[in-house]
Amino acid sequence: TWLKSTFRQFRSSEQWTSYGTLTKEPADSRDAAKIARGIYFLPEPHRVALGWYYTQPHIGVTAARRMLACTVAGLARYVTDGRQMLINRGV
Repeated sequence: TWLKSTFRQFRSSEQWTSYGTLTKEPADSRDAAKIARGIYFLPEPHRVALGWYYTQPHIGVTAARRMLACTVAGLARYVTDGRQMLINRGV
């Protein structure tokens, strides 16, 4: 399912800091499940854009644009609007 494919690369003991160094802090699995559920209920373009942005960084912007049939500005809008929808829903 979509939920399983979204987190297939997740490794709880591997988290990157903002400086690109590895830390051994485990992720909160309940928090991850809450976020995944929130993303699941977003409209499809926002869900796909957030999934691409956070879990598939190896896919380039051009490929992501093609998946959603949008411009770079449209892709950026889907990501920012999707984040805001999650914030508004308290996720």
